[in-house]
Formats: sequence, C-alpha cells, structure tokens
Amino acid sequence: MVRSKKQASAELLSERVTYTVPQFCARNQISRPTYTRLRSQGRGPAEMRPGLNIIRITAEAERDWQQLMQEPQPDFETRAVERAVKAGDAAVKSKKRRKARGQGGRF
Repeated sequence: MVRSKKQASAELLSERVTYTVPQFCARNQISRPTYTRLRSQGRGPAEMRPGLNIIRITAEAERDWQQLMQEPQPDFETRAVERAVKAGDAAVKSKKRRKARGQGGRF
C-alpha cells in the first residue's frame, strides 16, 4: 500500500504522545489566536515546557481539555449580555455618533 506524505503525516499526528501548539490547534480545529485567548482565560490545555521556547501538549492534557470544553459554561450568557451592554453604552457615548446625529443621522 502506497501512502502519500499527507496521509503518513496525519497518521503520525494521531499516534503522537505530545503535540506542538500548531499541531494541537490543527487537531482541534481552532486558530492560534483562539488558543491564545483560551490560555489567557485559564481555559487552555496543560502545557509542558521542556525548554525555554518549547511548548508541548500531551495527549492526556488534550483529552482533559476536550472534556473541559464540553462542560456547560453557566456564566457564558451573562458575560455575553454584559459585553453587549458595554458595547451599546460605548456606542451611545461615541463622539462619532453625536457628530453623525448632528448631520441629520448620516455617517
């Protein structure tokens, strides 16, 4: 059976014990900025740092993270509403909005 490099690479990724951040993101279909945002919120996977600029994520940490992401977030809607209210308040106070209203509502 002849395998392409892409197939061999995909099989290797599924058998690995640790993953780099780009590999982890690819496996879980998230972008790097999403990974960074989740990590800054304390919702990222556990990381191993075997060197100064080396980050690895174990298969076990990936499984634990996937289970965490499946749990319901009770405060998710509350935070979304708070962000919407804050954005609305900022829009009302915006100088651009006041300036536009003074010109007959045109932007």
